[in-house]
Amino acid sequence: MNNIFQTPWFRLFKSHATKKSYKRGAIVCVQGEPFDKVGLVLSGKAVAYSYSINGRETWIGEYNQGRFIGLRALLANRATSFEIRSAQNLDVLMISHLKMMELMQEHQDLCKAMAIDLSERLNKSINDIVEVHSLSVKGRICAELLRRALPIGIDPDRQIIRPSPVFIELARRLNSSRETVSRTVSELQNKGILSREPGALIVEDPERLQDAIEFI
Repeated sequence: MNNIFQTPWFRLFKSHATKKSYKRGAIVCVQGEPFDKVGLVLSGKAVAYSYSINGRETWIGEYNQGRFIGLRALLANRATSFEIRSAQNLDVLMISHLKMMELMQEHQDLCKAMAIDLSERLNKSINDIVEVHSLSVKGRICAELLRRALPIGIDPDRQIIRPSPVFIELARRLNSSRETVSRTVSELQNKGILSREPGALIVEDPERLQDAIEFI
């Protein structure tokens, strides 16, 4: 994702944008209120949540380095239907809707970057919907752990999740509970599929973790 910061469209965007910094937990965008800017995350992470009338919180998505914030408000001209707040100290380049529309007309590569961002977000949302309707909560936890796992060197038989996931954050991501995440991870450890080391989870058997998505 870092390579976008070397592109001509990013330099154009940056030249017209204002940098804003948010402390962890700060509100970037309020649910139900107009958001008349487009943001591009330079560093840190923001998380989107939707809140029902009775206050129930639903995880919507994340905005990591190189991701746009506020494209739906720009293109649909609607108030934001979810809250965005910083999950870490966050630096964002902000630009007004009016200037963004001008830049889009001038630079096709900026439009392409926005389309890629929206496409990836849409694909992720579709995958989440499919998993909610086709997998158990434990299955979704296994699927998320497998997505986060990376190979250890050239050994295809073991993978690592580093840093070790924070259970409450994983629970929010999957609209589950911390207790369910903890029990599922413990069950996978007891079966020898996962093990722990300082600051990480080790996937001892990726094929069995893949099978657990359906059959745990």
